[in-house]
Amino acid sequence: MKNYYEILEVTPEASEEVIKAAYKALVKRMHPDNGGTGTWNGKTIEDVNEAYEVLSDKNKRERYDLEQNNFKANTTTNSQWERKEEKAQENKNEHKTENRAEYKREERPQQSVKEDNKLEVFELLKENASGIIGAIILGIIFKKLGLAEWLFIAAICCGAYCVVGLGSVLMVGVLNLFLPKKRKWGEDDNTTLQALIALVVWKKYIFPLFKISKVVDIICMVCLICFGIMLAEKIVKTVFGSGKSC
Repeated sequence: MKNYYEILEVTPEASEEVIKAAYKALVKRMHPDNGGTGTWNGKTIEDVNEAYEVLSDKNKRERYDLEQNNFKANTTTNSQWERKEEKAQENKNEHKTENRAEYKREERPQQSVKEDNKLEVFELLKENASGIIGAIILGIIFKKLGLAEWLFIAAICCGAYCVVGLGSVLMVGVLNLFLPKKRKWGEDDNTTLQALIALVVWKKYIFPLFKISKVVDIICMVCLICFGIMLAEKIVKTVFGSGKSC
């Protein structure tokens, strides 16, 4: 629906005198004698004449205003309804996306779980193998440079810890094959087992070889007891099924 007020560039509250003056100004601006081309801002002289014919007549203007108000009301109502429909559709699409994502999270086949376990074991094996190589290199460097003996001993202890780690990872990996999902051993449990075995190796073989002081030997014994208790607790939970899932 054409907006005659916009065509004449006046407000809906404009008086008859203002409308008449606006009409004359537009016609004058569009007239060829004044350099006009019969159009102005996308409006033609026909549009201007049509708008003035309606707005200059009191009865026609009242009917036009009534039709214009009804048109605006219907347009607003339709726009609000369309926005509500778009919002409802967006919420519906978001709900579908959330459901699809939730389904994918729950849809982990048993084969994928087994592959994850294998990948974890493989990563731990690589870490311990790298630790062994690093400990050997550091031990040689410390020995060649004639640095303090405790640095060489520390390198040997680290190497021994990583060697033990290779065995503990394999032990835990094999053990998990026979355990239900909720009782499987995790990385923390493997670390506890690895530390316990490493402490035994240090105390029985490395410390006597290098004549480590009694104080260090006592500290090692205390740690050995602590890790032994932790491992025993894990074994009890595994056997009686009170452990949490990994």
